[in-house]
Amino acid sequence: MIERLLGAAALATVAMLPAVAPATPARADQVSLTLNYHCNYPLIGSQPVKVDVKADIPKTIKVGEPTPRFTISSVSLVNAAATRGLRAVYAAKIEGTATAYASVVAPGYPNGLKVRAFLPIASTPIPDSGEFPVKADGSTPSLTFDEPGHAKIVVGDLLLTLDPKLADGTETGLLTFESECTQDPGQNNVLAEPEIVPAADADKGFALKGTTTLKTTGAVAPLTGSFKPAFQDAGTFTGELMLNPATAAVALLGLIPASADLAFQPAGPATGTLAADGKLTADAKTDISVPSVKVFGLELGGGTDCHTSAPANIALTSPNFSRTAGGDLTGTYALPALTGCGALNDLISPLISGLGNTISLAGSPVTQPTVTVTPLNGRTQ
Repeated sequence: MIERLLGAAALATVAMLPAVAPATPARADQVSLTLNYHCNYPLIGSQPVKVDVKADIPKTIKVGEPTPRFTISSVSLVNAAATRGLRAVYAAKIEGTATAYASVVAPGYPNGLKVRAFLPIASTPIPDSGEFPVKADGSTPSLTFDEPGHAKIVVGDLLLTLDPKLADGTETGLLTFESECTQDPGQNNVLAEPEIVPAADADKGFALKGTTTLKTTGAVAPLTGSFKPAFQDAGTFTGELMLNPATAAVALLGLIPASADLAFQPAGPATGTLAADGKLTADAKTDISVPSVKVFGLELGGGTDCHTSAPANIALTSPNFSRTAGGDLTGTYALPALTGCGALNDLISPLISGLGNTISLAGSPVTQPTVTVTPLNGRTQ
């Protein structure tokens, strides 16, 4: 449920705990963010801290599909001023816990939902002077979402609970203390923006409906079909663009009304990219055949061997395509000359072939799952 992702984000954003272990799931994508904090320490007051946040978070998460756990191994540098303060009370080592706060803006939670997570800080020797590293290890819970849409993981403030020890392991004069770390204002604190997609979208794809216009004759043919992209975390996709048979009203010799049946067959996978802002580009090679050309209902030509001499490359774009909701697709393509259309091949070919043909399609999800939100539980605030 959503709080699991929030817990994962919180673990990933612990101040001064930046490095992520190499054991990551195949679908995860490494994200990073650098933030400036001010942390309050006993004796020395507020100290600036620069935090490098790194985490492996997938760009897409399917509804209802748990992700693997993400292992986090982290290292931070304690500055020289803090070292002097700790050595002033004869501290020889330090341990404790980091409490990290994060929130997610997601479907059902437009104002963001806050959670906190805890990560143990390993016992660390304190040098006589200078900076020193502090390590922490942990793992995130499995992530599961119940509702599709866009999510935004936002890094929050931090609370360090630190316990300095003398060399013999007993308490120092400071005892256990808390250090509140507040983000400096005016920073971009968005760690990642995963897309929550319906579980069936990669299998069912999008239904297509629209038209294509043949520039040579101005003929308009209605189109239907399907678009089944398999999106990768990097935003690329490989899939299938399938167009159903259609009929175009054409004019033979520019004067005589005729009809041309068109059949489409993919000549390879459709490939392209979908950017985070919804801009989609796609290329699909398609063999186009002309089973029949009729004048006043009488067969003039075409046939099973009548087709374009090479596949047509249909280039499609969309300014606002969504993995969950689809969107409008437009493009242009050239139709190579026809071949195999019989004795009247040279008469039929100009009716179909030519440059600058346009296509306009609306893509809508084949299925939309019923959305339910499981009540939240666990440690949140």
